[in-house]
Amino acid sequence: MLPAGGRGERLAQLAESQGVNKAALQAGGMSLTGRTISMYAAAGVRKVIMLVYHQAQSVMDDLGDGAGFGVSITYSLDPEKPVGKGGAILTAIERGLVPADRPFIVHNPDDQIVGITGKFPALINSKHRALARMGALATAVCVPWTEYAYSAFVMKKNGMATAAAMYPRVEKPTHIGVTVFEPGAIPVFRKLIDLSKKVDFESVVLPWLAKRNKLGIALVPTNSWIAVNDLKGYNKLVSALEKK
Repeated sequence: MLPAGGRGERLAQLAESQGVNKAALQAGGMSLTGRTISMYAAAGVRKVIMLVYHQAQSVMDDLGDGAGFGVSITYSLDPEKPVGKGGAILTAIERGLVPADRPFIVHNPDDQIVGITGKFPALINSKHRALARMGALATAVCVPWTEYAYSAFVMKKNGMATAAAMYPRVEKPTHIGVTVFEPGAIPVFRKLIDLSKKVDFESVVLPWLAKRNKLGIALVPTNSWIAVNDLKGYNKLVSALEKK
């Protein structure tokens, strides 16, 4: 399941200049969604649900019915207004598009995987299965550390700084926009997501599961993830693909 309904404010100028949703932006000769679908298709995935709203037609024109990727794509349009990723997933669930008897993966297409694309689907599936046996209803795929996007400081109580660092390394698991859900998580979406509001599941569903010891963490290498949520990230992906 790929959420591709948002406008993407930090990439809006580039996307709007091309008249497309940011998920349809091209990098390395293929759209962000196309690269993601191709990765999963190569691993055997055959059913894809696209969650669309803003510039939805650009995503549909880019992907079609999925035959070119060896998959079957179903499109789920947000109801009348944007409802966030949480609402978009719940809408797809209530429309009967999400199987109630098997796990499903939610992957933000602007969170791009590089370097380990051939191994990534099997890697996260294996780690999720192990965590599910321990009671996890969802597994958040994370990198073990990331660079903080700003300068950071150590500050004394009197307001004076004692240390400064630009883009310091943050040694905490950081979610990379990929989550594997068990069917047992479906009732949690129904319980927590309000379709009258714009809600991202990361701010509601994942904390609820973590508090109840139902959320697993699967780590992948930090350098395997590029967040394409601004022009800097987009250029980083283009550069990485050119080197490849």
